[in-house]
Amino acid sequence: MANSFHRGAYLEFRIEKLLRIASCSNGKGVISSEDIQAGDMILFLGGPIFSENEIPFLAEPTNDYFLQIDEDLYLGPSGEVDDYINHSCNPNTGLVFSENRLGMKAIDFIPKGSEITYDYSTTMHGSWGTMTCNCGAPNCRKKIINFIEIPVSIQQRYLELGIVPDYIRHHCTQPIAQRAFSETLRPAISCARGRAMRRSACRLRRP
Repeated sequence: MANSFHRGAYLEFRIEKLLRIASCSNGKGVISSEDIQAGDMILFLGGPIFSENEIPFLAEPTNDYFLQIDEDLYLGPSGEVDDYINHSCNPNTGLVFSENRLGMKAIDFIPKGSEITYDYSTTMHGSWGTMTCNCGAPNCRKKIINFIEIPVSIQQRYLELGIVPDYIRHHCTQPIAQRAFSETLRPAISCARGRAMRRSACRLRRP
C-alpha cells in the first residue's frame, strides 16, 4: 500500500507488546518481556520525518537513529524503545508500511527474553552505503547493504512476507529467476574484468 509520509510530519509511537531496553552484544537492544506469536504486531515506530538532504546536518555519533521510509524521506528518533532495535541477518520481525503508519510485526515466534531484531536492508535503497554487520547470526552477510544487493533468495522471502516497502518493490521488476541467474554470473564477470565490483560507502551510519 502506498504511504502518505511527508517531510515535517510526525509519526506517533505506540507499543503493542511488553518490551524492555537491555545491554546486548551490540551495546543496547530491545528484549521481549513476553512470548510473541508470528504475525503479531509488536509496535508502531514514531518520530519526525526528514528529507534526505537534512540528514547530514542532524546525524552524529550519539544521534544516528535515522530510518529510510521512502525514496528521499527518513524517520528520525522517537526517544522510545524503537530507537534501540538492532539489525540481524536472521531477523524475527519486519516492518509493515501502511498509509500513514509504520508497524513492526513478528515474522517468527519470539520467546520471552529474546532480542527483537529486523533486517535493516529491507528499507535501504539508493544513497545508503555499506555498514559492517556484527549480528552474529549463522547466515550473517558481514555487510548491511541496499535491498537490491542482498542475495535474491533472501529478497524473495522478504517480499513474500510483505515486509518490503513499495519504494523498493518498484525496483524489483526483474523476475526473481532472472535476477538469480544474473547473480550467479556476477563473480565471473568481475574476474574477467580483473577487478571486483565494489560499492562506495557514502555513509556508515545505522539506518
